Amino acid sequence: MSESRSKEGVRVLVAVSLFLLAGGASSTPPLDAMELTPTLMGELGFTAKNFKEDGTFFAQLIGPRNLHGDCYPQRAGSFLFHSSGELVAFQSAWFEARGEIALPTAEGTFTDVSMRMRLFVDYFCASNAQKSKRYFVDLSAVMFIE
Repeated sequence: MSESRSKEGVRVLVAVSLFLLAGGASSTPPLDAMELTPTLMGELGFTAKNFKEDGTFFAQLIGPRNLHGDCYPQRAGSFLFHSSGELVAFQSAWFEARGEIALPTAEGTFTDVSMRMRLFVDYFCASNAQKSKRYFVDLSAVMFIE
């Protein structure tokens, strides 16, 4: 077998392995996403906090312990985007047991004013998976208080 064929075979094997690994890692179906407006935040019991200190922007999205009686937070996190829309960073945390956390909190920081941040909390509903949702807020540097 030629060296180029061997390299191509390895590339295909790696690509298929990564595809299978990625599929297995996402054990939950994609959620519908709902942007939290100030009104919706108040109705559902979310709060957002943000401030700027020494050139760093800090933000938090805090969700309620449950929604609609049987929807519990399972994951919270943040996405950081460059002004071009390119994803720069992502972090998330899973919650082990429903109702046992103080309050689900997504946090993030950034220093570059051209960045945008999305904070989210995912709620999964035991009785009706269709009600499961990702609730999020988008933030930019102009929204922060000095």
